[in-house]
Amino acid sequence: MDGGLIDIEFLAQFMVLAYGQGCPELMIFTDAIRILETTESAGRADYEQVATLTPLL
Repeated sequence: MDGGLIDIEFLAQFMVLAYGQGCPELMIFTDAIRILETTESAGRADYEQVATLTPLL
């Protein structure tokens, strides 16, 4: 899957930009895995979504 890693990294950074103001814990980490995990624990993404994306990183 060409570009998949970059797409997931972009998605993680977008989540920080989109939800960071209302969810400051998203701005603690800079790596995509922890951003996605924090997105899930903050209730901004489903567990299944994060579980699907993180092994690809």
